[in-house]
Amino acid sequence: MKLDHPGSLVLDALREVCRVGGGHAATALAQLTGGRKIGMEVPRVFVAALADVPALLGGPEAPVVGVLQELKGDSEGIVLLALSSDNARTFARSLGATEADKPSGELSDSASEALREAANIISGAFLTSAARLIKLTVIPQIPL
Repeated sequence: MKLDHPGSLVLDALREVCRVGGGHAATALAQLTGGRKIGMEVPRVFVAALADVPALLGGPEAPVVGVLQELKGDSEGIVLLALSSDNARTFARSLGATEADKPSGELSDSASEALREAANIISGAFLTSAARLIKLTVIPQIPL
């Protein structure tokens, strides 16, 4: 699959949209976690094929937990919240999931639900801000 690579001006504009949206997402996350201080790095923006995502997340063998959310509206796509397994469990516990693991080592149902709800809130804050900035209607679907 051949990817179109946008120029540096487009990437800079996307980075700024991500910075603003990320700031709103960080604020929502701070509120969600009881006012904890949330740090944020300058967003990196690049074009990658979907097949390259595992390598970006630490390689095909790295255990990760992902919450996928489809987007509809003026612009369609997906949002992926990806966390290492350890960070996902810690985050789920901070959200009130009393048991993060099933005996099999998988995330518990309460941890999975907590992460889906958190992803919905965080991505909603990000997308609302970003969509307003670029004047598009984006409708997030229920996270999977």
